[in-house]
Amino acid sequence: FAANSGLYLLTAPRVGGPWTYVREERTNADGPLGFRVDVKRDPTDGALLLITEGYAAGTGFGFILRRSPSGSALGPWTEHLVYELTSVEVDGATDWTADASSTDPDRWDCRMADPSLAILPSGEAVVAYRGTRCCCNAHIGAWGPAGEHEPEKMGLLRAPSWEGPYARTGAPIFAGDGGDNEDPYLWVGPRGG
Repeated sequence: FAANSGLYLLTAPRVGGPWTYVREERTNADGPLGFRVDVKRDPTDGALLLITEGYAAGTGFGFILRRSPSGSALGPWTEHLVYELTSVEVDGATDWTADASSTDPDRWDCRMADPSLAILPSGEAVVAYRGTRCCCNAHIGAWGPAGEHEPEKMGLLRAPSWEGPYARTGAPIFAGDGGDNEDPYLWVGPRGG
């Protein structure tokens, strides 16, 4: 995935195109943006907010939030590490999506990935993510040939604003052991939540 994915900016005079390539968007550390990105408009000031995984220049790896105060996809963008992730060794391979604050490799969301962002009318920020354990299964971070994989559960981070600080709510969104969910998407409806 990482070698064959990227975030590309295209423009068009209308929704149906024709589309023109502008550039590949990269982090301020000149790295590729994560495999999955989510872009929302901040209702408090009209800025564009983009959340993904990656390296934020000079601050580390994790969920990064890029902000375009102008509200334009052309930027300029500032970059903020909003939740730190770190590496763990799994079967001799390095996995870079472990929660830096986790001390329990068996925690349901020791690994965190695929963030989606919502900014509530109050300015409060909510991030949904996919969580899996860091231990105990040969398929951590991967799918086996018959579709076997570590169960994936949705979790939430909350912050008073897009700037943070972000804190885990600590429990899966959907209760029970049978849940297996991936790739969350958040939005704010007409009723505000």
